[in-house]
Amino acid sequence: MIWKNALDEFKRSPIAAASGAVGVLVGALSLLLAWIQFQTAQLGTSSSSGAVSSSVVDIKPANLLLVIAFFLATTIACASVVRLLGRKHELAALFVSVPLAALTNFATMLVIYLAPPRVLSQELFTSANDLALYASAAIFMSFCGQAVLVDIAAPSRPLEKDGESGVEKKNSDGIGVLFLGIILLIIWTSLVFAGQIRLSRTFLPEIAHPVDAKPNKPAT
Repeated sequence: MIWKNALDEFKRSPIAAASGAVGVLVGALSLLLAWIQFQTAQLGTSSSSGAVSSSVVDIKPANLLLVIAFFLATTIACASVVRLLGRKHELAALFVSVPLAALTNFATMLVIYLAPPRVLSQELFTSANDLALYASAAIFMSFCGQAVLVDIAAPSRPLEKDGESGVEKKNSDGIGVLFLGIILLIIWTSLVFAGQIRLSRTFLPEIAHPVDAKPNKPAT
């Protein structure tokens, strides 16, 4: 059944299906390269005399491109999986998209830690978490947003009879559908962000924890 649905999805939209399959491969290779580079950097640090290289403060374009490639590949692949699942199970696809997006964003933070594009800091991971959330929301909306809006709009279309022909027509409430879509997007992004933050604070070192927006007040 899964392979049949995947084949139907490939026939229906070959570009999206192919990009999802390629995304899995590129994401796996990017994670492998990041891990190899991290191990190489660890060996180089342990064998050095302790002098800090001047290139540490510079931006590393190779690592930056590696992070971008990993994020785009894994996010597009997960969005393709959610789109495939949504063909048969709309509600399940909506729930599955939350942990998938949170995991891809967390995995991106892991790649940033393994292959940092610049000097690691909590401010770097704070900005990276925000960017990953916004970008993943845009990608998931591009792949799956139309189907969600159609499902929301379907129950809100009452049948009306045309006075001249007597034929029943559907009247869609565009503003109401848009309002419900915005509310759903806010809830979705809140859940995804909470998931990726908790994953980062659980599995990554303290330097990779994002800074709280509201710092704690000193005790009096």
